[in-house]
Amino acid sequence: MQRHSNPTPLFSFIIPTSLETSVVDAVYSILRSSTFREDVEIVVVVNNAPHIFFAELENEFRRYKEVVSFVLEGASTIGKARNAGIERAKGRYLIHIDADCIIGKHYIENLRQRVAEDFSVANGKVCFKNERNCILGESNRALRELAYFSRKSVAYTPNLIIRSDVQSKFLFDGSIFHGEDTELSVRLSRSGLDHFYFEDLVITHIDNDNSIQIFNKYLYYGVTRTYRFKKWRKSESTLEFYFRLFDEIPDIREKRFFTKLGIMALYILRDIGVLYGLFKWRRLESPSVVSQ
Repeated sequence: MQRHSNPTPLFSFIIPTSLETSVVDAVYSILRSSTFREDVEIVVVVNNAPHIFFAELENEFRRYKEVVSFVLEGASTIGKARNAGIERAKGRYLIHIDADCIIGKHYIENLRQRVAEDFSVANGKVCFKNERNCILGESNRALRELAYFSRKSVAYTPNLIIRSDVQSKFLFDGSIFHGEDTELSVRLSRSGLDHFYFEDLVITHIDNDNSIQIFNKYLYYGVTRTYRFKKWRKSESTLEFYFRLFDEIPDIREKRFFTKLGIMALYILRDIGVLYGLFKWRRLESPSVVSQ
């Protein structure tokens, strides 16, 4: 592949990974796009992983080294890893995807057409696919699908596009381990930026987490939820604050019985994380609340 003729590509895909071999498929899905051109670069941030994993990835894509670059981060949070990718990226638009995502065949082509709208922040469609043949895995897939499709204005990172000049003002919070995208979403919303949703920008998110990984994620989601709610607390009574903190259970009446049970179990895990977060972030308060 030839060296970029344009030192400033139009799109930079940023993919953080931590020992997820699925990142290889994610990168190839971009490279094999039917409309891949030299106005696209890919930045892979290897976070909290041994150097040999980093070296193996570099070796896998050595023939694409002009468009695929790698950043090795130490033991850091996902937010810090994403920020490291932002610092390396040169594109006008930064596309955040996860290591277990596959972009659609016409994703880049459709994104090029969307650029004419000169948007600042946008999300594309995410289709969730569960590869774990278990109730908890299917419940996780169903719950994430409900969350993504019902909250299209949230800056979810599996398919988040941000113009680089906006991104430079809104980096990810590096102090939290999960939910860095929802925390960023609050700041983007408060800034008054329009948030677009493009149905034709499709990414498939392949869930392959085992039960322990799912447990840990939802516990951390709860901890981060407390962080976000305390940091950006509204001028509300304590009772209203706690009600809002434990609320947001989606409508699951149409789901199958065992899927419902699994979803409720995941919410219990989240709420355990919320309780731990109330202790962990007990001294964190929104400036607007403290000043009252």
